[in-house]
Amino acid sequence: MKTYRLTFIFSSGKELIQEVKAESPETALKSLKDGDAYTFVDKDDALIQANMTNVDYVRVKEY
Repeated sequence: MKTYRLTFIFSSGKELIQEVKAESPETALKSLKDGDAYTFVDKDDALIQANMTNVDYVRVKEY
């Protein structure tokens, strides 16, 4: 398994990061469900809960 860093870009311009372990980038993205709330760490190491419906797009990078 590899570690992928998912960067969620919201319509407000806010970026939140979550790291997941998965076999591939596609598998990492499939684990997300629209409408579910997720806990993220922002750039200042603050925990934030967010809903997937406000996400414009997600960047996936192997970490």
